[in-house]
Amino acid sequence: MAKVLTGVNQFGALLSVVIVDVVLAGDNAIVVGMAAAGLPIERRRRIIILGIAAATILRILLAYFAVQLLAIIGMTFGLLFRYEAPNLGSGIAWGLVYGLVWWFLGWLTLLPILLGGSFDWSAPAVSAALPELIGHLMYGVAIAFVFMWLERQYNAWLLLDPRLAVREARRRRPIGTPAPALWLFALGLGVLLPIVLG
Repeated sequence: MAKVLTGVNQFGALLSVVIVDVVLAGDNAIVVGMAAAGLPIERRRRIIILGIAAATILRILLAYFAVQLLAIIGMTFGLLFRYEAPNLGSGIAWGLVYGLVWWFLGWLTLLPILLGGSFDWSAPAVSAALPELIGHLMYGVAIAFVFMWLERQYNAWLLLDPRLAVREARRRRPIGTPAPALWLFALGLGVLLPIVLG
């Protein structure tokens, strides 16, 4: 049953990305039409149909890849912070740290390298990327909220066995440990340093 729900959720996410791509894909028709404009009339119709079909298939494949990549990034939150967040407040705080880490790793480091450049952590580059920081922080909070909601939904089912319940309770970090000070320091440092240095 859980596998079916996961498949339905992934299909829903994929379908929403495909719908947005199709709505915003008017530029593909213009480019294909411009490319086919110089061809003879008998070949023009065939080239337009093939070009639009190829663009649609490519968009669907790239949307599927984007959904899978976001699922992998979201799963890492559960792997890293499952036992660090005993309640919703600390889960959201860890989500903010998670968004901050992905902003440094993804936007400031990996994206420039994948685009063929080198990463730049200078003050002007960081201050130019501050709007993306807000998006990453919101993404981290959303991931934390969804993870905590799913964990609460399935917690009663998972802990039916008393041995599992005891083991899970031992793994959970108690409130009042130094972990919240760590996320507060990391979040403060990551948000305030670019603003102060920029």
